[in-house]
Amino acid sequence: MSQSFCSRCLSRSYLSIESSTTSSPSLNAIQRAAFSTSSALAKDPPKKKASAAPSSARTGGTLRLSKNKREVPTGRPPAPGERKAARKKLVLSNTNALEVKGLQELNRENGKAARIAELEGQVVALTDANVSALRTLEAFQHTQGWNLFRRPATVVRKETVEIAKALEDVEAGDGEAKKVVKRIVFGKQGSGKTVLQMQAMAMALNKGWVVVHLPNGMSD
Repeated sequence: MSQSFCSRCLSRSYLSIESSTTSSPSLNAIQRAAFSTSSALAKDPPKKKASAAPSSARTGGTLRLSKNKREVPTGRPPAPGERKAARKKLVLSNTNALEVKGLQELNRENGKAARIAELEGQVVALTDANVSALRTLEAFQHTQGWNLFRRPATVVRKETVEIAKALEDVEAGDGEAKKVVKRIVFGKQGSGKTVLQMQAMAMALNKGWVVVHLPNGMSD
């Protein structure tokens, strides 16, 4: 009953719409546009992909560096202590340096206090015998620049004159009256303490004394 009624109603409404289209075709187009059909639904609709959680790792290209390939040493490895010996090698002469004319030596005659006072402010060279003895006593340092000159030489300073006078005072004493002189040399780094000590040792060697030197001595 309801099905026939509904089909009758739809047929009437369709006839009324078709009759009205004879007078106004544009209206028919509008009315027809009001009807639409939905697209057919698929049996198994595609599922939406679950959005992945944001990663905390940095995105982008990764810089990959090739591993450093060290060359296999082919020569003989240095012996224990060889590198240290080469680094602290002491060179006391330079044949390429110019020879200073008129350079006086710090020998026994020039080592006297009166003569040393006259040579104050001048450069004097060490004798070959003293150079050999001072090398054995380790009086030279590899940081003093001896390799820049043709032969070892040193400047006579006011302190050098004082050391020469002190050595003569010790030599002038006799027997129990022999005088003992003690000196403490202090100053900033690079002020010439080691060079002054070397000058005192050279003047003592010129007198024929026995010199005992403790390089870099440290007490516990």
